[in-house]
Amino acid sequence: MLLNRVFYFAVLLFSVLFLAFGSRLMETDIRALSARTVRPYFSGVVTQIVDRDETIIGDSGMVDTTVIFDVRLTGGGRRGDVVTARQHLSEFFLINEREVTTGDRVLLIYFESTSAYRFVNYIRLHYIIILGAVAASSARGVEITGSMISSSI
Repeated sequence: MLLNRVFYFAVLLFSVLFLAFGSRLMETDIRALSARTVRPYFSGVVTQIVDRDETIIGDSGMVDTTVIFDVRLTGGGRRGDVVTARQHLSEFFLINEREVTTGDRVLLIYFESTSAYRFVNYIRLHYIIILGAVAASSARGVEITGSMISSSI
């Protein structure tokens, strides 16, 4: 019984450390795997939506949307700075991320050639940790014995 609890908490601790380390790795200056271009990544919080531009693509009738927003950087070499970034959405893509809103935690990439920040993805680590904690607390009564899992409730 004690061995099961030690194993359970060791796996739980490793999972939390893995998530935290992976998040920090993505929020710091990661270099793109390109020999020609260095593209640093930055994390930040959206402070305001500046503009939203919609254009129709040719005769297809599909709509291209560009959202321009300000972000206060929370990670990377420019922590604390407020920068302007863009998110591109299009009906041409099968799957689009949702449009950014004020307060969203986002990951940006900086293109040195155009001096522009672009939206990459949302940072969802806090939600993953909360879900992990809920799953861990609901699995308290689960015991691992040999090659089978049995409930001790």
